[in-house]
Amino acid sequence: MIKNERQYKITKAQMERLQQSLTEIESSSVKEKNIHPLLLKAELEGINSQITDLRSEIQEYEELRAGHYAIPSLDTFAEFPLVLIKARIAQGFTQKELAERLGLKEQQIQKYESTEYASASLSRIREVAEALGVQFEDNLIRQPSKISLASLINRLKEAGLDRDLIMKRIIPASLSEQIRVGDSNASDNLVYQVARHIGRIFNWNPQDILGHQNLILDMQSAPVKLKVATNANEKRVNAYIIYAHYLALILLPTMKLTGQKAVSEDPYETRETILTNYGSMTLSNVLKYLWDTGIFVLPLNDPGAFHGAYFRENYRHMIVLKHKTFSTSRWMFDALHETYHTLQNPRQPNLVLVEQEEMAKERLNSEEEITASQYAGAVLLGKNPQSLAEQCIKEANRDLRMLKSAVKRVALAESVPVDALANYLAFRLSLDGHNWWGAAENLQDVSGNPFLVAKNVLLEHVDLNNLADSDIQIVQRALIA
Repeated sequence: MIKNERQYKITKAQMERLQQSLTEIESSSVKEKNIHPLLLKAELEGINSQITDLRSEIQEYEELRAGHYAIPSLDTFAEFPLVLIKARIAQGFTQKELAERLGLKEQQIQKYESTEYASASLSRIREVAEALGVQFEDNLIRQPSKISLASLINRLKEAGLDRDLIMKRIIPASLSEQIRVGDSNASDNLVYQVARHIGRIFNWNPQDILGHQNLILDMQSAPVKLKVATNANEKRVNAYIIYAHYLALILLPTMKLTGQKAVSEDPYETRETILTNYGSMTLSNVLKYLWDTGIFVLPLNDPGAFHGAYFRENYRHMIVLKHKTFSTSRWMFDALHETYHTLQNPRQPNLVLVEQEEMAKERLNSEEEITASQYAGAVLLGKNPQSLAEQCIKEANRDLRMLKSAVKRVALAESVPVDALANYLAFRLSLDGHNWWGAAENLQDVSGNPFLVAKNVLLEHVDLNNLADSDIQIVQRALIA
């Protein structure tokens, strides 16, 4: 929702840029752009959808600004914040003028409206309503539930949501800070606002969250069949899948348009494209290549749940990279592994694949997963990865204790990166039931920060101004290391 003149001007400029991009794409032939007709159709539909959404926001703001707004009859408190914002605009008040009426600073009203009054106490919300002449039933603005914050957190944990996920990633930083310091001035509204932010992502009604019925994760929003490891909490994994899928979906429309091109099935051709167009095989260059082919890549930095994921939404590709390791080679390996999944079932418009832990039986027995790792290894090494792995095993006389030194010698002799070779060898040994990933980790270059690299590349390729304020906050929280 547009809330002030600055946002109005920005939104109009965004729509004009999208319309220009649409015209340019439509004026170019499919042959000239080298794009599959289905991908071109999806790209055009995506742009048209964004234009429609922006045009709707602009029209709503213009109608509000002209005073064409009748305050509706409210049934729940959840509707109240937006009514206050719309009433202010319709009455011709700027945020500064409303602030002056209340004896506040303009920045305070901006903060309230950017979070849809999530950081305001109920008494403050009542004051704003009275200043704007918005009438309401006395029982509308009240504590929505007697449930305590601690009870709510425990209730959400039972549904699969960790406290850290809630506090550090989902709810706004202002709410987290109020909870941390125990701000009594906002306590009457706090529990409800936490429930409201949770509900947006997990498709739960705040009243249900604050109720007594069991909360069930709606996996239809991110349909995936996943057998988690025996020591994993299935609800926790599913909750994180929904969270990651939500992030990817709200960010996908913000992707700067470059056109969508098919990735080559030949790993050596992919490697040659990266080296020719970007100069060297680095994490930054691999990610830029993916973005430039129309593949969205979201880095996350939370422990557990899963290692990575591939989402396809109406033929648009989205990769989630999720690692705590500082090995850039491992991040490249996983990125290219997920890239292979973009080639699978090309006529299937929607797909969700979630990566399990390295030694999971389902992963080791999957031909698609094995081929995806072979593809990643070939891109990074530039030579037959299977042949290199066999050389390492032979050099170590099939003694696992001797493999680390053997990998170094083979890497030097074959002029390939030792860390990339170690990662592929760990994968190869896992097929025989040997967990060599820990040893491979000791051969990695961990001098960089791959999450920060991936984050910076993402920010180069998206325009967050296209997001609603509430979504900008959750994205910003997700990208904090």
